[in-house]
Amino acid sequence: MSAAPTNVVRYEVPHGDFCAYLKGFWKRNLEWRHFGASFKHLRSTNNVVFIEEDLDAARQPNSQFLRWSFGRTHKKQDLASAYTVQFIPDEQGTFMEWSFEGVTCHGVFKPEASVAILNFCLQDSMVTITYRVLDANTMAVCIVDVDSEHTPTIQYGNMYRINPSKRVAIGGTFACDEALAVPLQYLLNNAVWNVDVDLQWLRYGSLTGFDDWSADVLHAADLVLLLIRLSDLEAAHPELHLTKKRDDDMGTKVGMDGDPIQQFVRDLERYDALATTAPLVILVCPCPPTTATRFDSVKREMLRRIESMSNVSAQSSEQVMGLFQQQYSTAFYDAIADKRQHSPFTQAMLNVLSLSLCRQICRLFRTASSRKKVIVLDCDNTLWGGAVAEVGPGAIDLAPRFLTLQRFVVAQQQRGMLLALCSKNIFEDVAEAFEQRRGDMVLDLDKHVVATKINWQPKSENIAQLAKELSLVISLGADFSESFLDQEWVFDESLSTKAGDPAANANTKEDRQRTQLYQQNVQREELRESSSTHKAFLSALGVKIVFEELDRNQDLQEGSSFTRVLQLHHRTNQFNTATTFAKRLEEDVLLEYAAAPGHTVVCAHVTDRFGHYGLLLAQLPRA
Repeated sequence: MSAAPTNVVRYEVPHGDFCAYLKGFWKRNLEWRHFGASFKHLRSTNNVVFIEEDLDAARQPNSQFLRWSFGRTHKKQDLASAYTVQFIPDEQGTFMEWSFEGVTCHGVFKPEASVAILNFCLQDSMVTITYRVLDANTMAVCIVDVDSEHTPTIQYGNMYRINPSKRVAIGGTFACDEALAVPLQYLLNNAVWNVDVDLQWLRYGSLTGFDDWSADVLHAADLVLLLIRLSDLEAAHPELHLTKKRDDDMGTKVGMDGDPIQQFVRDLERYDALATTAPLVILVCPCPPTTATRFDSVKREMLRRIESMSNVSAQSSEQVMGLFQQQYSTAFYDAIADKRQHSPFTQAMLNVLSLSLCRQICRLFRTASSRKKVIVLDCDNTLWGGAVAEVGPGAIDLAPRFLTLQRFVVAQQQRGMLLALCSKNIFEDVAEAFEQRRGDMVLDLDKHVVATKINWQPKSENIAQLAKELSLVISLGADFSESFLDQEWVFDESLSTKAGDPAANANTKEDRQRTQLYQQNVQREELRESSSTHKAFLSALGVKIVFEELDRNQDLQEGSSFTRVLQLHHRTNQFNTATTFAKRLEEDVLLEYAAAPGHTVVCAHVTDRFGHYGLLLAQLPRA
């Protein structure tokens, strides 16, 4: 916790032009509650709002018309037009007028407060919608609906601008045809939410010359993905290998200064030196099995040099093959297709490459506000194959594709994510499956899973209950389920607001023990419910707070305490009293601050009878 700033920074809509700000796709996530003492939760909704200029509206001087459409997805065919708002600028703000259900409604936008108020005076109710602009891509929303019986209902949440289309350039040293493009497009359309990508495929054969391929991507792409086979860099087509010397003679030439592979690495260094280029990711693809070992040393050297580049990264062929072997037991290389059409990989390998490309593309859309805290998993046909209630624990399928998912979620759990089970099943059957097949599974029910909802209730209700028990705001996504129907229900009725988790790459002690911390919270909640008074609960809890000054030299070696302090400062909540300063705080700034005369970093660790809460408070006082 840091000292409060003297002023609060308010986002100003550029030029006060609320119309220009509104245009585009938005995701609106709302909690519905009855207004009153109980503030009873009714439901959660999220929908897409599309705001565009209404070209059919009558033209009037000094005014604009924006059409508001609502739907479940950002596809235009799924959106229904609701009303068109006329915006009339004035010295006092921007006035709004529109017709809804035959009633003329009015509103106003006040640029000095970055707030818009829309009033719907309808026959059966009075609705007031307040939008507050928080930043370039976020608005807070509050809707108060008073019906004819004077019963108020409140909806509150946020609107997030759906990411605009990202331009991704993809090229390869081999032919990248429909066999690769089709599965990639399928993943982007069906397996990833809120990703709008414009794919640009680079010309075949252009990667051998920097001027050829760089001209296609400079200032035109948000991300560049290059699929590289080192054997292709040495010879642009497999048939050209026939004109070269034998492999053992050629091996002495690979990696020399005049070698085309070295020239390609120098091209990457030229690209990295350009300040305005998009991030570039090299996916090193496996060479033909007969020549693979010849390129090992030059491949290691290339990856080593790429590591020193700031705007170029690489995924090794070993990583690609590891992903392939987790999914398939078939061949990855097609020698005939390689020779005939320079398309060297089987469809199975192309599916894996499309998955790798999709993952790299999704990194474009990751922001602090979209990082998740919980992964909710189904069981049947997700963690294992088959329905455990039908086939029994001994007959469930634990093929590599299921263990791959288990391995992935366990890795996320060890980085601080929470794992929960939500399955339409009988709990005893699921528990027995984990117990009997413990030696065959990667996921452990007791060790890795923080909470379960295994029953026959709608998944949306179960996830909402999980969020309540874990004291978390439900986050969009992070649901692994067999049933697409269940997923649609969950996404549209339960997943309501985005939850931010700062320092995504951090791995502090608190991150690694997060599952244990939440399990301890369950015990605390049980104690609270069994206590006669809140005072008795606190007394039985035995909370202890230990303050300490961060030892700069010691913690530089361990790293986790400084990382944890950064995490606390980057969080946006009511406990962070200096958000403007905190968001600028990076590791080098923190270390410089701690080393300055008169500066200290004070931390607080909290424990009770159930365990250690972790480092929960950081204060940066100045003399």
